[in-house]
Amino acid sequence: MESGRVIVSAPACATAAHRAASARALASIPIREPAVIAEPQLFFRGSERYTMNGTALSKIQTGTYRRKAAVKIDSSRERGHAPPRIRLMARRTRAALLWCAAAAAVARTSPTGPRVALIMSGGGIRGLAQVGVVRAFEEAGIRPDLVVGTSMGAIVASLYCAGYPADSIEAIAKSVDWNELFSNSAQRRQMLVSQKSEPVDYLFEMRFKEDLTPVLPKSLSYGQACYDLLSPRLAPALFHAAGDFDSLAIPIRVVATDIVSGQRVVFSRGSLATAVRASCGVPIAFSPVAIDTMLLLDGGLSANIPVEPALEMGARYIIAVDVTSPMWKRGDIDNPVRLYDQIVAIGIAKQKEIERKLADVVIIPDLAGYRNTDFTAIDSVIERGYEAAREDIGRIREDLARLDAKPSLSHVPARGLPLPMHFEVEHQALAGALDSVGRMLSAGNDTTVPEDTLRRHLESVFDSRGFPFARATLSASGNPGTIARIDPGRITDVRVEGNERTSSRLILSAADIHTGDVMRAGMIDRAIARLYATDLFSNVNVDVDSGMIVGISVNEKHYLRARIGLRFDEYHLGEGYVQPAYENLFGSGVTALLHIQYGLRREKYAFTLQGSQLFSSKLANSIQVQTYVSRETISKDTTWEEVDPLDSTLIETRVRRSELTLRKAGVLGRLGTQIGRVAMLDGGIRIERFRVTRSADGVFDSDPLGASFKKGIRYLMVRLTVDNLDRFPFPKKGRKHYISIGGASDAIGGTESFVNVNGSFCHFFTVAERHTIAPQARFAWANKALEDIERVYLGGALPEEKYRDIGVYNYIPFMGLRPRAISGDIMALLHATYRFRIARNLYLSASMDWGDTWERDAFALSRSVAEEFVELAPAGFGLGLAYASAVGPIRVTWGRLLHGTLRHHQGSEGSAGRNVIYFSAGHDF
Repeated sequence: MESGRVIVSAPACATAAHRAASARALASIPIREPAVIAEPQLFFRGSERYTMNGTALSKIQTGTYRRKAAVKIDSSRERGHAPPRIRLMARRTRAALLWCAAAAAVARTSPTGPRVALIMSGGGIRGLAQVGVVRAFEEAGIRPDLVVGTSMGAIVASLYCAGYPADSIEAIAKSVDWNELFSNSAQRRQMLVSQKSEPVDYLFEMRFKEDLTPVLPKSLSYGQACYDLLSPRLAPALFHAAGDFDSLAIPIRVVATDIVSGQRVVFSRGSLATAVRASCGVPIAFSPVAIDTMLLLDGGLSANIPVEPALEMGARYIIAVDVTSPMWKRGDIDNPVRLYDQIVAIGIAKQKEIERKLADVVIIPDLAGYRNTDFTAIDSVIERGYEAAREDIGRIREDLARLDAKPSLSHVPARGLPLPMHFEVEHQALAGALDSVGRMLSAGNDTTVPEDTLRRHLESVFDSRGFPFARATLSASGNPGTIARIDPGRITDVRVEGNERTSSRLILSAADIHTGDVMRAGMIDRAIARLYATDLFSNVNVDVDSGMIVGISVNEKHYLRARIGLRFDEYHLGEGYVQPAYENLFGSGVTALLHIQYGLRREKYAFTLQGSQLFSSKLANSIQVQTYVSRETISKDTTWEEVDPLDSTLIETRVRRSELTLRKAGVLGRLGTQIGRVAMLDGGIRIERFRVTRSADGVFDSDPLGASFKKGIRYLMVRLTVDNLDRFPFPKKGRKHYISIGGASDAIGGTESFVNVNGSFCHFFTVAERHTIAPQARFAWANKALEDIERVYLGGALPEEKYRDIGVYNYIPFMGLRPRAISGDIMALLHATYRFRIARNLYLSASMDWGDTWERDAFALSRSVAEEFVELAPAGFGLGLAYASAVGPIRVTWGRLLHGTLRHHQGSEGSAGRNVIYFSAGHDF
């Protein structure tokens, strides 16, 4: 007796089915309340839903479930009146009656259920031990007739039942970046070039409904990574199974939990990727999946070792794998997620024990020391599962040999198709492969070929040629033989659902899936990635039904949002921004945003309309209209030497500190064409007024926003950008190049006239996962002397800033120089960085810079620029430590000038041998 409840075990000789019924009936019988046999459960069978509330279940031939009358015992007469011995006898009698009733119900159950069921449990990364179990079963020739999975077990089970062998599942697991599992950001390489400069690691974001009601986040992640992983891999198998989980290579059931009703939900058909996503929805970590009136989360909340669904289907022998995590120790409960996890674990601990007792064999890998988030131990976790399964193989074989299994329909020999085989195929890429299949079939002495063998072979050929949705229609030929008409997988229709605001045309253009196209391998991957990269949706999924109708499902975000960012560096000191925005004007993907940035030394204010109009996945335009006001104040020390008038041998060095403020206001317009996800050619106009004041003029004089600005620029430009970096910051591979040509003229209303060209060419590559090398070359050229607002400034370690267009100065980092140490109209710079990843998100880097700037007039008069560059150009070296934190990169860098002097730069100081320390925290904006 535990906590006022009677726990009765089934006899040891009982079958698994009898044990299931007794456990469901007797696992939790209240002493003083009427007893019911089963707790409420919800099942999907076909397109119907069945609710079992307080009933015993029996399986009927059609595969649905019917209810039998609940057995209730009224215990009201014994409340507080009978002596203890009588009450004990009553409890035992009631338990016996209930067990007999449940056993009788099971005895009437049809014996046509699956023979052997494999149960895969949840447990985070520990769940990958079940890949090792699958490998052991493959080696032993054990193949289950049904697999039931929950949480991580559902991921492994879905791939296994879709036809992936253990080695392939292991390769998939190793290819996944599990550290990105909770990321809500799209893969950078799938973004348009115009999107790649957008900040993604802002400090805080809040979204709002249309009535400005805040939308509180339900989780850390939308869980899109699950669709990215599974949809492309499961869609072909589910297409050939016509959406029926029983028609997969191995039948499967996926368990989730409806958090609205608290009921267990078992999926048997529909979108397998969606079912698995719901089953993997760890509370707090992932958002729930909404289906009809239900909100679905982790199946482990109701059945972490889901044995009961297999029993209810009539499974005769059950093998369960328990990879569930033990409860946290007191010292480990140090954050809200673990606290919540512990509370949930307490609630399901008893149910887990009941489920284990219902199985015939429970395989428990030795995973001591492995937590469910230990993503670095995949190899050893899989090996532990393999070893544990090998230990139980002998017992399982003996038990299966004793089973009195009747042959099922799946064992009935398939019909034989007469040879020769004639193929009718419209796609040339398949014609050659099918010719070889026909010759192979005709080479032997057989006159027929089993239909199922032929179909499996054809599907293998289709997959190997990149046509996973191709299928064959087999029919008798007028001549001897069989005709196989091959449909390569031509799309009959494309349907979009879930888009309440976003244009369907925009979605179809981004997905690049159209009626009449042949669905090739990789198309689903790319469609999901490109749609998610629009940043308009929290979830994206693509399915294909048996009629080759492609369904694109999207879950739209709330488009009204506000972001907050903060940063600090040793030069600009502290600054932050607030950025309210609406991200999907008129359903077109156009964003309207207001950027309000304030800092101790600089300010930026801007209103922007920007968007990318997709014509196809390979071609899009980009448009941006922006009005802005910016200000930056800098302190500058000017040094010079004076000879003492009384003693010519005495030279005094004097220093004057001055403060300079540059303000500008303007309008920027750009229009461009984006080619694929790598290149963008854009051009535009910038109309700008600016003013420079020095401390002697009074920095905070009247008219601070520049209505009386004295100078102006009318600037036209064209720019080519190539960007395929895999991520930013800390890219591991890819290139980023740009070249820009522009000019201003007083003939169109400005006060300045010039032409300038500038560019950058950079390549990142990584060796052995940890070592990243990045060479870079940069240059700038102008045809005449430029104003401060257009000059190039070398010095400092500032990273590339997002809002460079509305910034005041053109900063370029240079190790060993202080920010803005030297400036000029012309610049040449060679840069190289080596970065070593010490641990996750922690990096050590070494950088070299060699370059210089020139005044336009001095450059023109130089007798040998190359000689001067080699002799005088500064060369700097830096060592840095960086950490990719939740608030952005935190960097500490030491720099030193190794070669050259700055004396030829007027007003600058410095020479080889000086040390400089740089510090920054947060993304530069």
